[in-house]
Order: sequence, then structure tokens, then C-alpha cells
Amino acid sequence: MRMRLLGAWAVGALGAAACTEDSAVAVGADTAAPMDAASDVTTDVGPAVDESSYSFTVALPSGVAQTYAGVLVPSQHISFGCTHLPPPVRSLAVEVTYPKPFSTLSMNLGFVIGDPEHPLTIDDVGVFPWGQGGVNSPPAFKLITKDGAGGPQLTLASWVSGASGTVDILKWSIAEDGVVEGRIRGTLKNEGRIDATATISGEFRLVLPAPEGCGLPQPAQ
Repeated sequence: MRMRLLGAWAVGALGAAACTEDSAVAVGADTAAPMDAASDVTTDVGPAVDESSYSFTVALPSGVAQTYAGVLVPSQHISFGCTHLPPPVRSLAVEVTYPKPFSTLSMNLGFVIGDPEHPLTIDDVGVFPWGQGGVNSPPAFKLITKDGAGGPQLTLASWVSGASGTVDILKWSIAEDGVVEGRIRGTLKNEGRIDATATISGEFRLVLPAPEGCGLPQPAQ
């Protein structure tokens, strides 16, 4: 399993890296006990050129800075295609779940091929603000996590009133094996009774799998 040993910081505490079943690394002050030896970490410290990957750092309301990073497995983490949508409409989204401590990270880039009923969200490189107007309005980002040991579970989302941010698309494709690269910067607000704000920054690289449920392949763009 490929891992990256990453740093995290908090008020008076330093976190330890924990590898999840999803081949991801979550680092923070409330993670499991530190790894016993540096020899447990491979010297291959990054994803291969044909792999999808991500690295996001979230500064939680308590002051803990939690980093989520790892390799994305297309069949487990990347949703790309026309499933539940009328072809040729396509959407693109990512979701990763961490079992211990439990967290769910999701990014919705929305409709990358649209029609009159499914407005296009992203069509090329450029800077796109958080979507507004409803739950999971794309482009959207959501993190479900606890803010520290014993802290409340928060649903930090980009579409909640008061959140603001952007997705900066640096490389764009809608073809199988095409690459989408970008950066995320902004604030997330808790979706619930607790008024909580977090900041997020990071980057992602998606090597697109074969589109699901789309019938015949669409022309590469």
C-alpha cells in the first residue's frame, strides 16, 4: 500500500498518520496512535503518473488542521458517466470514506456533458465558484467528520449559506483516460444547528475511467 507521511498541526498537539482501507491517509490531532517505525512507510511517496490522487487540508473550527491525501481507485472512489442520467449527459464526482476515525469526503464537479434539463457545470479550464441554490449544488465539496476527540460530528459543506470558495480547473478532459487537474480554496459551513466554519485548500488529479451507463463512447475533447 502506497502511503505518504504528512504533517498536521493543532494547538498544543501534533497528529500522526493513519492509513485507511481506502488507500488514503488522514492526518490530524485526533487520529489513532502514531506508527511505530519509519520503516512502515514506503519510500515511494507519491502516486504514479497514471493514478488519480488528492491532497486536501481542512482547518476545523477548533483549530485542528486535518489533511486528507491518497490515491483514488476508480471503481471505488470516482463516479463518471451517465448512470441514472439520460445519455449523453455525464456527471463527475469523487467520494472517499475513512473508517477510523470515521470521515467522508466528497467532491461533486457536476454535469460535464449537459442538456437543456441538466445545465453544464464545467466545460474547460478556468475558475468556478462554489455552487449555490441547493444541497450538493455543483461544483460542491462536503466533509463529514468530528472536530477533535469527543467533538461534535459536523457536515461541512460548500453550499451552506456563508460558505465561499472556488474550484480552479488547470487541466480538463471528458474522455476515458483523460486527466482533470485542479485546486480547491475556500470556506465550508456546517449543515446543521451548530454554527461552524472550516477552511479548505488542496489539489486533485483525476484520470477518468470508462464512463458508466453511457452506451457508445463519446468523442474525445
